[in-house]
Amino acid sequence: MDKLNDITSVMLQFRESVRHNWNTYFQDADEPMGPEIQEAFTLVEQGLFQGIVLCKCAYVLPCRYREAPLPFIQVVPRPEIPDLEFQIGLLGSSYKVWDSPVRFKVEGSTKLEFVQFFDWNPYEQINMSLVQVYIARMDTRPDLVGAHALIAEHEIRFLLIT
Repeated sequence: MDKLNDITSVMLQFRESVRHNWNTYFQDADEPMGPEIQEAFTLVEQGLFQGIVLCKCAYVLPCRYREAPLPFIQVVPRPEIPDLEFQIGLLGSSYKVWDSPVRFKVEGSTKLEFVQFFDWNPYEQINMSLVQVYIARMDTRPDLVGAHALIAEHEIRFLLIT
């Protein structure tokens, strides 16, 4: 049976590191955002994920932050939260449109896989207060399996499957 380790504090350290680095060293309100800045920051973000999350959690399989759901990092509600507010991602031709927020009770069999920390405008000062998840299993709403959703970071915990 898989073991679940709470890595919420490590994930929040990663989020704060990304947020601080972007807001302090990369985002410049006086200059237009060029693709080279975004590409450089993607490398920094990948390195921070590797160093802060994967190394601290002794996770050795290769993966890249933001590129796909990470099934070894599960997202679960905090114990005091009876249900979670979801914004479901509706796929367009080459983009996602986020639907209006709805609340669902999350049963124990639900499987939400971490994708990324999310901010509505990633080119300005960021806070990344939302978490994008992939809905791998949801018995109460099987129509949502395979969808992406946004959930407020303060409502959840992160568990590493080992």
